[in-house]
Amino acid sequence: MEWKQELGLLVRARFPIIWLVSPEEGRVIKSVEEIAKGQGKTLTVWSATKGFADSAGKVMNAGAADIEQAFKSVESSARAGKKELFLFLDLHRFVAEPDRTTYRLMRDATGYLKGSAVTVLALGVQAKLPPELEKDVTVLPVPYPTREELGVVMDSVIRGAQSVVKEVETPVNGAREEILRAAQGLTEEVWENIVAMSLVSLKKVDASFIVRQKEIEIRKSGVVNFYQAIEGLEGVGGLENLKEWIRRRASSFTEKATAFGIKPPKGIFLAGVTGCGKSLSAKGAACHMKVPLLMAQGQNILGKYVGESERNLDQLLKLAEAVSPCILFFDEAEKFLSPNSSGDGGVGKSLFGMLLTWMQESPAPVMTVMTANDPLRLPPELFTRFDATFFVDLPDEAARKEIFAIQYKKVGRIMPAVDADALAQASDRWSGREIEKAIGEALARAFEGEHELTTGDVLAVLQGRKPIADQRRTEVEKMREWGNTYAI
Repeated sequence: MEWKQELGLLVRARFPIIWLVSPEEGRVIKSVEEIAKGQGKTLTVWSATKGFADSAGKVMNAGAADIEQAFKSVESSARAGKKELFLFLDLHRFVAEPDRTTYRLMRDATGYLKGSAVTVLALGVQAKLPPELEKDVTVLPVPYPTREELGVVMDSVIRGAQSVVKEVETPVNGAREEILRAAQGLTEEVWENIVAMSLVSLKKVDASFIVRQKEIEIRKSGVVNFYQAIEGLEGVGGLENLKEWIRRRASSFTEKATAFGIKPPKGIFLAGVTGCGKSLSAKGAACHMKVPLLMAQGQNILGKYVGESERNLDQLLKLAEAVSPCILFFDEAEKFLSPNSSGDGGVGKSLFGMLLTWMQESPAPVMTVMTANDPLRLPPELFTRFDATFFVDLPDEAARKEIFAIQYKKVGRIMPAVDADALAQASDRWSGREIEKAIGEALARAFEGEHELTTGDVLAVLQGRKPIADQRRTEVEKMREWGNTYAI
């Protein structure tokens, strides 16, 4: 059921207070206005700056800017038998303040609103309610716009542009579908601005332009990065079991697979030694499966205010569903999913529960990829949510040869065949990331010495330091024991 249909039913059933969670004021006000008209009711919008106004923003009663006066007006309408919807903007700002009595005003409202044709709607970016209101308020999250809604916005902007510039193109058929697929996960207002930018720059709506602007827009949140075009599996050395699994499931997101009854994989868990290709493999999987990647860092999800961490995760999961099909990548999960931690006020436990429930219940085609350098800090029930758990070990000699070849290519060189054995043997217990840094340092040495990169330059770097696996041998061996027992 669409959220607008659900909201219409709640209003018709005379639920007293409904809390809408969304950052899109314009879109929500427009939808609520349609519901009000369809049920023969008037819509009044309240804000702390204007008081009561109509849906177009025309002030009706500026004296009601005080929250207590506003609720007195609501009570008056209810007792007078009027048919009206009151939409309060930013009400969470008042409820969150401990020295205000807004929560009491809302509890009182549930009494005189029951049975009346008046409904109070609250609109805000979060619905962190005090315990006093949890039973009285119905929370309804507003999802991101659908492709159809985004298409309506795009068509409107294009028509406006064509009335001024006749050369503006209208996308059709496959091009239109590609554009709207690229736009998923954007709000209507942001999408309208991006379409306008594309038309001004190119006189058409261009999918690649949309993707670039979308990456910028999503990164503004500070919680997640968005990648549409990244390096594929050819940049991953070794890890043949993992790469083979990805190749086998690559077609799972296609319409053909869906029609056959195939469900996209729920996800994979990658645990192991740091610097051995876990993050690189997640990016390679997104490229190979031809889906975008949402990359979340645990420290960016955690917030310093009460409820902020949960809100960040909730917004991230909603974004993943809107962008789907996609890969949602959580890096270093043990840094923010710690349900047994006693020093975080229960945040880790709350986030853990939210994520497990979502992975179990969400029907969206989102594949979750999660990595951990220390899986022993995570509870075992987490691993049951994934299709497969892989242990990413230190690369063996054959994998190190492949990694050296990849890194040589990245710096514009071809590794001579005679180098392969010597470098692979000298780099025993080195991770892929350490090998990459060794090549970079060797190249800098060659540049300083004004000669081409040689095997000697690389060997000098390798022989001059100890890898992390030797520096932290006890931790690494404990990890490898876990991997050999519990993972692929």
